[in-house]
Amino acid sequence: QLVRIGFFKEFERREVQNWLVEGILSRVRCLITFQSKSHELNTAFEPVLEGGS
Repeated sequence: QLVRIGFFKEFERREVQNWLVEGILSRVRCLITFQSKSHELNTAFEPVLEGGS
């Protein structure tokens, strides 16, 4: 009985760690895509800004 509880505790801990890692990775991916998108926008607007000044 104790072995089973220990196994489930370990499994839960692993699940939580995986969940945290997945969350961090998805946040990082969102940041990267957001930065590349904003970079694309900046490069798209650069000629307009240079022409205006």
